[in-house]
Order: sequence, then structure tokens, then C-alpha cells
Amino acid sequence: WDTIVYPPNNYTIAKASWSGNESPDPLPPNTNKPLGSPISIIFNKKLIKVISSELLNDQNNNVPCFVVSSSTDINNKNINGVVLVPKVILNYNTKYTVKIKAGFENNEEKDYIWSFITEQQK
Repeated sequence: WDTIVYPPNNYTIAKASWSGNESPDPLPPNTNKPLGSPISIIFNKKLIKVISSELLNDQNNNVPCFVVSSSTDINNKNINGVVLVPKVILNYNTKYTVKIKAGFENNEEKDYIWSFITEQQK
């Protein structure tokens, strides 16, 4: 395998929100919660740096996110991936596109793009 992404590409019932309750908390102190549901990509090869990351809504607007990776994780978990945590609850029944540009050993850079649709409102 090369990568594992969540939600998977073309997933149609992704959670729109997350309580943000986790221990240890990966987010800065006093972060307003609830948040959008975390989005992640895990790599098979060693991630050196996150060059860029974006979460775009169906109108191609950037959704602000916390970016958690080995270089930004306040708990020093040394994860070999990237987790985007939207700072706001995502809209229901909406298509989102994730764009990550990652840097690996030997100056290799690679773009990863996938999309998902959030769940229907309950």
C-alpha cells in the first residue's frame, strides 16, 4: 500500500462533526469545540514535511483546519501522516476535496487529492 486516507475517496456518509474530546488532546489549548470531523492520510514511506494542505468545500472555498503531523503534533506522537481537523463543523450533504502535497526522502514530492461527501442531516 502507498497511503491510507480517511474518509476514503468518494465516501458518501462522512461525519460532519467531532466532539474534539481526545486524550491527549492534539489541538491547541482552549480550542473551541465541537469541530469538523478529522480527515487523515497515512503514508507507507517516511514523511519528511507537509508542503501544503487544503480542504475545499463544494464552492472551492478553503475550509480552515488545524494541521497535525509529526512536525506540528504538540504531543510528539511522530505520526507518519497528516490529519486535518476542520475548525468548524462541516456542512451536511456537501462534497469536500482534500489536497495534500507531501515531501519525502530524496527530495521527492507528491500530490494527493481525494473527495468525500458528508452525511445527511439527521
